[in-house]
This record gives sequence, structure tokens and C-alpha cells, in this order.
Amino acid sequence: ELLRPAVHMFGEDDAALLEHLAREEERYVQWEAGMEKAVRGLDSEGCGGARLVLLEIGCGLRVPSVRMEMECVLRDLLDGATHETDRVVLIRINPDFPQNPLFPAASTISIRAGALEALSEIDALLKGLREENT
Repeated sequence: ELLRPAVHMFGEDDAALLEHLAREEERYVQWEAGMEKAVRGLDSEGCGGARLVLLEIGCGLRVPSVRMEMECVLRDLLDGATHETDRVVLIRINPDFPQNPLFPAASTISIRAGALEALSEIDALLKGLREENT
């Protein structure tokens, strides 16, 4: 039996694959709705709920579906937002195309680097912050 990733290629009509992808898409939609609800949630003092970092790594422009999805999630949370704007940030790591001109600078961080380099730097910074706070 041929093993392959569960990815829909252009023009494919494998019924089992399409059924699997539909189930996975529904799971993703439910997860996304729950995540958005958690971020929008208000506590008893009127403060926002959870904080969210959308971490996009290496998504280029040739097949921009992941970039577009991250932008859609960010837009959903920022549209009509009152308190969410400081609770959600998109971090876009890409050596060639890290920019995100569609959103306010406060909502995005563009890192022009490869994945390993950027994640290593982020890890070092987080370790430093944890050490300062202990």
C-alpha cells in the first residue's frame, strides 16, 4: 500500500482522502472557534481572556494558503475588538517574506530569518525572561 501525506493535491478526487480531510477541517474549525472564544472571553473584572500567539514559520508566497489562514484568524480576532488587540499577535518567521503590511504593527512581528535561527533566539529570550522572574 502506498503511504502518502494527507494533503489534497491539485485535481485529486480520492474519496477516502477527501472524507478524511473534511473531518480534519471540521476539527480545526471547532478548535479555532473555541480558541477565539477563549481570547474574547471576559473575566469578572472586564479584562480579556486568553492571550494568543499565531506562530507562522516559513510560509512563502507561492502557495499562500497558510499565510492567508493566519491573517484570517488574526482579522477575525481584531475586527470589532475592544480588548483583543493587545492579546493577539502574529509572529511571521520567513527568510524572504516576513512582512505583513495588512495589520497594525502592534499586532504583528516580522522576523527575517530561517526557522532554526529564529526559534533558537526566541527560546534564548524566553529563558532569560524566566530567569529574571525567578
